[in-house]
Amino acid sequence: MDAIERAEGYRLVAAGLRYPSDPDLAELFAEMAEAPGELRAFSDLGTLVDDALPGEYNRLFATSVAVSPYESSYVRIDKGATVGQLAALYGAFGMKVSQAEHEIPDHAGVEAEFMAMLALMEGLALHEGRTEDHAVLARAREVFAREHLGRWFVRFGTLVAERADHPFYTRLGQLAAAWVAADMEDHGWNAEPVLPPLPDDAEECIKCPVGAG
Repeated sequence: MDAIERAEGYRLVAAGLRYPSDPDLAELFAEMAEAPGELRAFSDLGTLVDDALPGEYNRLFATSVAVSPYESSYVRIDKGATVGQLAALYGAFGMKVSQAEHEIPDHAGVEAEFMAMLALMEGLALHEGRTEDHAVLARAREVFAREHLGRWFVRFGTLVAERADHPFYTRLGQLAAAWVAADMEDHGWNAEPVLPPLPDDAEECIKCPVGAG
């Protein structure tokens, strides 16, 4: 899988994890039916978009918070330090977290979007022969995977798939977990969680560290 394809997969994961207000969401995923390689699996989501998505999004991530979408809920390190580190990292590569959408730097969708951007920039640097830029971007992506996204995203996606009541989020969780796991495996990267994994008991819903929003 090349960097551009990798970037597109992360972009699609990020799109699925945003609040489902985009009227073109179904079309975005349906277009992947003609995409190369593993990206075709995302076309499944196009047929699952319906008017029930906003309510299920809120149930999963915002109101009852059946699944926390925040890194700091999984690695259990200081949230302020995590958010500050991520914000600085995003800024170093020209990405700003949207204040209008009340996004938080350690939100799953934001982290997936940042990984998509890094992979895209890496692919373009390679294509244009910018060797030094390519090396910097490849290293940044590895560090981000090892120290952030790779530590928790497979766990997060698995929980979404297990706890979703809507087939769109069941499939999205499966795809998100598989995409990150494959990316880590392809590169031989390991990312151990700071503390042992959270319990599997579905009765113990993970609490959102910042509340609904």
